[in-house]
Amino acid sequence: MHPLHSSEKDFHLLSELVLNSSESGVSLVHIPPATRNLNRVEYGTLAALANKNHVILRAFARLGELLKSDASSRVAEWVSLTAEREHSRIENALGFLALICGALEKNGCPVTVIKSLDHWPDLGSDLDLYTDSDPAHVVDLMRTEFEAKGDDRS
Repeated sequence: MHPLHSSEKDFHLLSELVLNSSESGVSLVHIPPATRNLNRVEYGTLAALANKNHVILRAFARLGELLKSDASSRVAEWVSLTAEREHSRIENALGFLALICGALEKNGCPVTVIKSLDHWPDLGSDLDLYTDSDPAHVVDLMRTEFEAKGDDRS
């Protein structure tokens, strides 16, 4: 690992990427030279921290813009691939969300998707739905429409 690379520095970098932007497009973020030369493990640590904090799209879109000037950077390519994978994951999740909401509503269960826009455009790791329909009816629909199985509450 690079001697100056740490979780604290990763968190600081992600914070700057997400919170410091300029309307004029001029970069207010300094990308440390060590970030341009991360190895795969170090990059994975940075990506995991961004994912854990629901900022992978916002942070990596900005990081990708800032790294474009360094076409030889492996990190720029990894950032691009990570953002593409996250976009694909979100599209997949939204597709399933539409199917589930459609099935519930078609069967008389009005549903509301609960999504805080605090992390927009990052989706996070779960999708919350609310319905005031009979729980047994919802469980039955999920089993018949999607072959869902019950799980113990955590």
